[in-house]
Amino acid sequence: MQEKIPTHLIVRYLADEATEHEKKALLDWVAEDISHQKIFLEWSASWEANNTSHQSQFDLSSGLQKLNHRIDVYEEEQKKTRTLSWQKIAASLAIFLAAGIAIYVLGKYSESRSEELVYTEQHTTAGEQLSIKLSDGSIVQLNSNASLKYPETFKGFKREVYLTGEAFFEIEKDSLHPFIIHTDEFSTHVLGTSFNVNATGNNIIVSVATGKVRVMQGNDTQVLLPHEKINYSRLNHSMIKEPADLEKDLAWKNHTLILEDILLADAARKIEQQYGVTIHFKNANIRQCRITGKYKNEPVENVLRAIRYSTGIQYSIAGQVITLYGKGCEE
Repeated sequence: MQEKIPTHLIVRYLADEATEHEKKALLDWVAEDISHQKIFLEWSASWEANNTSHQSQFDLSSGLQKLNHRIDVYEEEQKKTRTLSWQKIAASLAIFLAAGIAIYVLGKYSESRSEELVYTEQHTTAGEQLSIKLSDGSIVQLNSNASLKYPETFKGFKREVYLTGEAFFEIEKDSLHPFIIHTDEFSTHVLGTSFNVNATGNNIIVSVATGKVRVMQGNDTQVLLPHEKINYSRLNHSMIKEPADLEKDLAWKNHTLILEDILLADAARKIEQQYGVTIHFKNANIRQCRITGKYKNEPVENVLRAIRYSTGIQYSIAGQVITLYGKGCEE
């Protein structure tokens, strides 16, 4: 299903027939997403070509800066009072119209050069985290057992990277160059914000800390605001939006291990990932024990002592291998 475009609003605005309510609705839609801005600019360019016999001189660099600034001002005013003067914004759309042809051509030219991108790929091992600074100034913090493929220098209309595993993103704001994270058939689109992407198991979870994020899978699109998350199932290709527990979702980034009434078998996988160890169970019954705990910047042996205290399960350590043994827990 194609995205619905408010063609009647665009035409009425370009024909100078839009009411103040229609101008407000159009500006809401234009400022919502970079793809909407591009669609509007394409319509503006076409309208200009069909309704004028000449094209005036236009400073592309200045036009881009004004367009970017206008969008930023709009978003800030939305946050503060939501009483922005729509007459002023409508007037600023003249900038969009004037810049339309130049920006559209620039975008097409940039996309045609995408094959010139040179990619770098970084990996982390179990128990390792890595901070990566991208060419646009964005910061990506990789969790353990993760990888990120990214261009040495971003070029073209979009900033695209490819993630396996889990990472926290702090994206530099750039309204004209959307940032896209690809994880299998799932993609996350942003302009400037901070959020976590966890693609380590059968689910892909995107949790938003600041800003606004758009996630896409096929024709299904969801918009996330701060303290919201999407849980996407790789098995049935469904997306569920729900509140995000940022303390829990970002615990790894803050070097915190959170175990909330979970099976010891599941806790072992979290411990292995965080500390880069291997856990063996000498008695299968102890895998069913349930544990709870929160450990910030604690060595793995402190975690094991807490497990022993709460369950009676014993442990031994040989290098990076931990063996758990005991009689197990009653059902």
